[in-house]
Order: sequence, then C-alpha cells, then structure tokens
Amino acid sequence: MSNILIYSTNEPYIHQGGMERVTDSLIRLLQQRGHRVSVLCRNHNRMNADYSCPCNIFYLPPNCAPGAYYEQLLEQLQPHIIIDQEEGGIIGPHGFFPSRGRLKHKGQYYIAVLHSSALSALRNYKHLRHKAIPNALLSTLYHETILPLMQQRATLLKRRDYRQLALNYDRIVTLSESAIGDFRVLCPTGGRICSIANCTHYHAPMTIPPKKKHLLFVGRMDNLSKGVDRLIRIMARLEEDFPDWELHLLGDGADLAANRELAENLGLKNCRFHGCCDPEPFYRDASVICLTSSFEGFGMVLLEGMQYGCIPIAFDSYPAVYDLIEHRQNGLLVPAFDEKAYARALSTLMSNEQLRLELGKAARNKSLEFSPEKIGKEWQKLISTLLTERAS
Repeated sequence: MSNILIYSTNEPYIHQGGMERVTDSLIRLLQQRGHRVSVLCRNHNRMNADYSCPCNIFYLPPNCAPGAYYEQLLEQLQPHIIIDQEEGGIIGPHGFFPSRGRLKHKGQYYIAVLHSSALSALRNYKHLRHKAIPNALLSTLYHETILPLMQQRATLLKRRDYRQLALNYDRIVTLSESAIGDFRVLCPTGGRICSIANCTHYHAPMTIPPKKKHLLFVGRMDNLSKGVDRLIRIMARLEEDFPDWELHLLGDGADLAANRELAENLGLKNCRFHGCCDPEPFYRDASVICLTSSFEGFGMVLLEGMQYGCIPIAFDSYPAVYDLIEHRQNGLLVPAFDEKAYARALSTLMSNEQLRLELGKAARNKSLEFSPEKIGKEWQKLISTLLTERAS
C-alpha cells in the first residue's frame, strides 16, 4: 500500500464534467487496491452542490501562497506518490514551483497525466483560428502572416511546457498509445512516458436500455475546443428530414448563450439545452452520442455513452478516438471538420434502426475493455514499478 496525493484544479464532483468524473474514478480504483488517497483542489464545484469525497480532500486557501501551502500539506500527509491531473499544475511554468529543485520535500515520485492532445490542437490551429474578415487586405494579413506567427508561438510554448514535464516529473501518463508519439513530436528527448486509458465510471445495466430517437452531446459549451456550434449547424441540415429526432445538449460554459441563439436563428425546433446536469439518464435514452471537438485527449463522454449502447460518432480530430471507435464496427468516424459528411453519417444512423441496434451492441461491448478492474491493474503496475525503483 502506498500513500498517494492527487492534484486537480476542480473538486472531483462527478456531475460537473468529464475530468471530474475521471478523477473521482481514479480515487476509487486506487482505494480499491489498498492505497491511501488524498486530493488537493483549487476550486469547489461550480454548481454549488454538496459533494461527499471518497477520500480526504483539501483546498488551497484563498489568497494563500500555493507553494507554501503545498509544502505544508506534504509535511502533513507524507505521500509517496503525487499524481498531477493538470499537466504541470504543480511544477513548471504554470505550477506552484518553476522547477523540481525548488521543492523542500524531495522524496516523492511525481506523475503528470496528459488529458489533452496538444499536437492535434496545434495541427488544427489555422482551422480553429480562422476568421471571416470582410476586408480582403486585412484577411490576407491575418491568415497568411499573423495566424502562422500565432501558431508558431503556440508550438514553441507547448514545446517548452513538455520539456518541463520531462525534466520535472518521474512519469508522464498519456491516455492512449498514439498520444506517446504525439508527445515525442513536441519533446523528442527526455521523459519516461507510458499510456493508461480512462476507465468507465457508471455502473451501466448489463442489457442496453430501450432507446429513443435522441442525439446527445455532453460537454463544455466552448465552441473553440468542443465545436458545439458545428453540431447545431449539422442538426439544422437534418431536422426537416428527421422531424421526430431530438438533439439534447448538456453542459454550460462561455458559449451557452451564443449556441442557444444560433439554434434559434437556424429555426431548430427539436434542439434542447439542459445546462450542467447528471448525464446518466440521457445516456440511457440516447441512440447516438455525438462529439464534434476540435481536439480531445480521450473523449470520455463517448465511452460513457457506449456503456449504455449509445453509438459514438466523432471527427477524427485526435488520435485517441481510434482507441474508442472502430469505424463502421461500433461507431462512425468523420473526416475533420466536414459538417456535410457528419450530417450524412448521422442520416445513415437515423434512417436505419437495424444498424443502430448492431452498432449500439458493439459499442457496449467495446466499453468493457475500459473497466475499472483492467485500468486499475495498469495503474497498480505503474505504482509498483515506481516503489520498486525507490527501494532499489
């Protein structure tokens, strides 16, 4: 048994978002294997809901020096291993300490978990930052001069961040094997890296529940990263031909009002916004779980929906999506960011009930590969390796 401290910016309240559910699941699977776990957070949940954490939880006091508080917590807890869920939230340019050498307590092993696909975001940078500028001269200046410079700067900053991770953390954990290669593109040398996928969170029924004609989106209302506006435009292409289908969107964020306005301007009658709420009942009802993200680290909502027999459909905009979706076998992949092709793929599903039954069953079976038991063994192997290194 080891003593483990997990750092997460947000309290791991499971109804707040995918990252929080992932952290909650990690706490539980480590506890089930006999480890003593504590969590340090910056923020309480933004829903102001009561949260019963499965382990000891600590919060950075307001207006405190985070590094000093963190050192006090290490003195109190004496953890063997630190799991940083924030990609350098403890050590590095964005962390409590600029480098490992600044820490007074030096006996712990540090693991950084990469929850995003930085290389995918950089590769799609020009597409994501494209702007419709009426003035031809200004448009040329922005797209051919300013935008490439912005992309170059973003790449240099991410290379810096990854080099710091390699220098300051004993292990770097990605969410898929393919993401290891992505990391190496930005940080060719240094860093000991492995992959451990996220595990399923919900205790889904053994049989697929009866499905409604529902398309489902679960995630943050952030159009730059999640592409929710794309999905609304895609629905506008389909609603006339499929008036008995509904699009349900769960989540809040900066673009919630803009997306409501977009749906209204497009005249959508069957587009339902539910805000931030428990997605589990919606997974039970939905036939299809939709992801239109510009980039992801894993796409946890796809896996969650697949547990309930929802058919996953997503853009091929990040590498780990191939770990979840086998095209035409348990879901559908669409070339990024082809909204017409996405609409055609959805149309195929919406018009063919037998295909939905077959793919939904295959999706459910695929989700079993990410059980807490399986993923827990992989975390246990990593922890045991680190502790063995310490003993030797």
